[in-house]
Amino acid sequence: HTKFGDWPKDSETWSSPENQKRAGEEVGFLHAFLQNVLGGCYFLVIQVENTEQALELFSSLNDRGLSLAPADIIKAEIFEGAVVGKNADLAIDNFESNWDTIVSNLDGTTWDVNRFLRHWCMTTTGKRVVMNGVVKAVQSQMKLLGSASRVLEELNRASSEYRKILYPHTISDRGTAGGYRDVKGSLQRMNLLGDYHRILIPKIMAMEKVAPGDKYLLIRQIENYVARSAFAGTYPQERENLFTTLAGKIHKNTSLGDAKATLSLLFKPREKAEFPTDLEFMTALQVHSSEARKLDKKTRYAILLYAALHENAHAKQFFDASADIEHLVPQSPKISGEVNSRKSEGDAAASYWYETLSLELPRERHTREYVSLVNELGNLTVLENYINQSIQDSVWPVKISGKSADKHGIVKSTFRINDKLKRLKESDLSKDWIENRTSEIINFIVEQTKPRF
Repeated sequence: HTKFGDWPKDSETWSSPENQKRAGEEVGFLHAFLQNVLGGCYFLVIQVENTEQALELFSSLNDRGLSLAPADIIKAEIFEGAVVGKNADLAIDNFESNWDTIVSNLDGTTWDVNRFLRHWCMTTTGKRVVMNGVVKAVQSQMKLLGSASRVLEELNRASSEYRKILYPHTISDRGTAGGYRDVKGSLQRMNLLGDYHRILIPKIMAMEKVAPGDKYLLIRQIENYVARSAFAGTYPQERENLFTTLAGKIHKNTSLGDAKATLSLLFKPREKAEFPTDLEFMTALQVHSSEARKLDKKTRYAILLYAALHENAHAKQFFDASADIEHLVPQSPKISGEVNSRKSEGDAAASYWYETLSLELPRERHTREYVSLVNELGNLTVLENYINQSIQDSVWPVKISGKSADKHGIVKSTFRINDKLKRLKESDLSKDWIENRTSEIINFIVEQTKPRF
């Protein structure tokens, strides 16, 4: 297809033979496309007398063509009930404004609206709803609430809460004494592992009698379950069923004690969605870490959780532009090139790192052992962005102390995860050190994700 945005904007660039040829090809394609459309299609104009007939025609034609997404059908049904039906009580401008707000809260993508509608139905009813059943579930809520405009109002309010979970940076810290800073990090981490937590957490966020700091404690318990089950492999459908059941038990006026009692069900023995044991979780983390060939979402989650839990009361986001995940031993240093001196401030060639890890240098591509080792949890940390950009793939002494021009090395990091790294000597950096640090990280995560009530 033609990408008009990629075309040169100035006439001088257009005059090049290459771009003239490209323009001719793309204009020719557009001309042929328009000829096919105008010569091979019929355009019919159907006039109707009122909006009700238009909606009836919409539904009738839709049954004969490409299936619409639940959001498209629900929008039409709410419009019919709230704007043109017998019980209409909403002006068309108000309807459009409300629906546009819902879409913008969810970043404007059809998939996000459909996913939100499904989770809203499950949160509201306490029953599992598949995507094909979303329309019926919303129709049932219309009957229960008595009007389409009430459903639109509830969807508008709920989409605002859902946005806080989908995009936690939108949560305001004002007046919460920092309680929501921790909530943001927890939600952002869970979003790396899936979306079924979004069934239950809106109920937690909406609890009026629970302070932000206590909400964080509840959400952390949910995260403990999400983390362990994501790595240890319980059935996704069973997790959904469990979270839907718990959502049905929590209400706005639920006290902290009642919420704790409800969430304690996460850790009760069940047939298919049991809370993974320490051994199961530890084994799953070890297997994933040793088999990782890239920085995937689960690996990102684990190192970000490890970093965040080291901060204690000094909450760090680790999700904005100020922080990066760094490979201590780089992922893909150049195999060709001279052996770097220990004082070199340029990027270290692969020979330096293979020698440091006591591995045999390959001729062309990095060995499987090297790739596996550099993607283990023990080779990862979280650094301030400016430090990460400064040290890049430098030799270890430069990574620690920084380059002579700016001195932006790991020693300048304020993140507590790096306290031990600041004291690590080049002679101590080895394959065994990475594997031992991996075990240390895993043991720490397992201990911190135990049930707390």
